Amino acid sequence: MKTCIFLGHFMNNAYAMDPQGWQSISTLILDYFYKDRKLFEPSDLIEAVNVSLANFVDMLIDYPNSKMYAYGLLDRLTEMGVMEAE
Repeated sequence: MKTCIFLGHFMNNAYAMDPQGWQSISTLILDYFYKDRKLFEPSDLIEAVNVSLANFVDMLIDYPNSKMYAYGLLDRLTEMGVMEAE
């Protein structure tokens, strides 16, 4: 399984968590796996976000916090220089 697919599904499942759970997963992926351990490339992370947002409309209906999490994730990736704000 490609790294981006695994990470994308991992993030997608985390959208259903409470804020503390989401924070734990996003910290694990962004700070530990990506920043500290350098386990994957920025392009893998961007593709993982694309995977995680598949069928996002359904996530919004079932898990209202998912919108806040997704926007926070995009902001964080911009701050980290992984993607541009545009």
